[in-house]
Amino acid sequence: MYADGAKSLKVTDHGNVIFDGQAHSVASSDVTAISIDVKEGGDGVDLRDVTGDNGFIMSPPSTVIAGRGADWIMGSEFADTVWGDADGVTTGYVGESDLISTGLGDDYIYGAGGNDDLAGGSGGDRIYGGGGKDVINGDEGEDQLYGNGGDSSASVTVDALPNMLGDTINGGPDMDTIYGSQGKNIIHGNDGMDYIGCDAWADTIYGDEEIDTIYAGGGNDYVYGNAGDDVIFGQGGHDQIWGETGEDTILGGDGEDIIRGGAHDDWIEGGDDGDTIYGEAGNDEIWGDAGLDFLYGGDDNDWLYGTDTVDTHDGGTGFDYWNGQPD
Repeated sequence: MYADGAKSLKVTDHGNVIFDGQAHSVASSDVTAISIDVKEGGDGVDLRDVTGDNGFIMSPPSTVIAGRGADWIMGSEFADTVWGDADGVTTGYVGESDLISTGLGDDYIYGAGGNDDLAGGSGGDRIYGGGGKDVINGDEGEDQLYGNGGDSSASVTVDALPNMLGDTINGGPDMDTIYGSQGKNIIHGNDGMDYIGCDAWADTIYGDEEIDTIYAGGGNDYVYGNAGDDVIFGQGGHDQIWGETGEDTILGGDGEDIIRGGAHDDWIEGGDDGDTIYGEAGNDEIWGDAGLDFLYGGDDNDWLYGTDTVDTHDGGTGFDYWNGQPD
């Protein structure tokens, strides 16, 4: 197909497609369907979407439906849309605000720049948001989700500038590994026993269901353990931590933290600097550690440990102990 000699669409004997003209190009194998837009006035044609079974290289804004087989897709620097199927999908560099949704299989997705909407689908996926304000959904399967730069061991190159906007990351129903990385992220572990780690930014983290392990990082974070017996490390920064339901283990780390144990029997350690700790309901064990701490046992029978000279304590209701002695 030719349009004014400026653009051409060629289908080879092996099922490959080449669409050229004014920096428009798509190369693929085993293409099963092609959709084009024909402009009025003899201005030629534009490629709209492609459906196929294997690899794609596309430019500029394009829609790809990967089809059967394990696919490899290289996006353009524009806003692309990619839909996977029942097998593994690998997407390479994509540019502006992209929509990527894969199906079954263990997928690799790298959003790069732009505000992306990335969904892994079923299977154990690895998703990198890249720069921009992304929404990342792991969906089913044991996923690894990276909000921005990923970790240093990943074989990708990213912009070293921090993403101030942050990402929204949703873990899915299975056991996920989530890294917030740079930016002010909002992270939901959702169902499953999740591992959540963040960088030195102010993040909002929801452990949600099951038993989660959360490392808040160095920023001034908000952490909600929600259901399950969670292990929460506030690390650096002035954090606010809610254990909520479940028998939680909470370590505030550096910074002046505010910690609330929530329901059930919790173990809480304030860490360095002056912390404010509320055991709330349950038989809690609370350690102030270094700094001028305020310890409140709350309901039920609590054990509070601090130093008489610098700490303020209130056992609350129940039969409480202060430094091993009845209070």
